[in-house]
Formats: sequence, structure tokens, C-alpha cells
Amino acid sequence: MQDINRVVLIGRLTRDPELRKTQSGTSVCSFTLAVNRRQNQDGTQEADFINCVAWNKLADNIQLYQKKGNQLGIEGRINTRSYDNQQGQKVYVTEVIAENVQFLTPRNDFNEQNTLGVTNIPMVLKITLRINRMELRQGITINRMCSMHKA
Repeated sequence: MQDINRVVLIGRLTRDPELRKTQSGTSVCSFTLAVNRRQNQDGTQEADFINCVAWNKLADNIQLYQKKGNQLGIEGRINTRSYDNQQGQKVYVTEVIAENVQFLTPRNDFNEQNTLGVTNIPMVLKITLRINRMELRQGITINRMCSMHKA
């Protein structure tokens, strides 16, 4: 029988994902998911904090579109590795290598990256986007709104 190394998780980001590049320019994104366990008999909720890593375009997309608190669905595999730290001690790391990620937090709140694909927009425009969401759907373009609110 063939061995199986498969992980499926649904959890929330504990902090904003961290993107870095390898020496060859490959994108690597590290993040931690808080995954709730079943409730204890006394009604308390505990969570596991699982370190995850994504590579290449998937890494870029996670860093670009996700932030602390967002819910993700992850499919991947468990990876173990070790290295020697600065004190010469061997450190063992277990992490999930994300191979497929679903963004589960709805994108209906027009935050830093909104459904129009506009990033880092001024606060006045953000407020206008929230107020005039219906007008946007009825044909007012983002260019027209920007020209209406230039300082």
C-alpha cells in the first residue's frame, strides 16, 4: 500500500503573511493558521497554531490578498526539516506545505485590496466606495469617482 501525506485545514491567519524571496528569486510565503479544535466538555475552545509555507505564484497571491484574521482553506502536505541555529543546536521544524489554498473570507468590505483591483487608495475614496457601492454596480466608473474627489 502507498503512503499518504495529505493535510486539509480551515483556519484563520494569526498575522499578516510574510513574503520573502530565495537567492534565485523564488517567492516563499510563511504564515500561521489558528485552527479551532472541537469544544471541550466544559465548553471552552482551544486552537492549534499551524505553521504553513506556500511557494511561487501561490505565495505571491496569499501575501497580496490576505491579512490577519482572514479565513483560509489549505490543502497540502506535512514537511519536516532541521537546521543548526547560531548556538550550534539542531532545530527541528514541522510545517504544512500549501499546495492549494482557498480564500474563504468574503471580499465585500472594500478594504486595502478591493473587488475593483485598486490598492492603497486614499481614505476619501475608500469611504466613497463603501457609500456608493450600488452606484458602482450601476455604471459609475472608478475614474469618474477619482476625478470627483481629487484634493
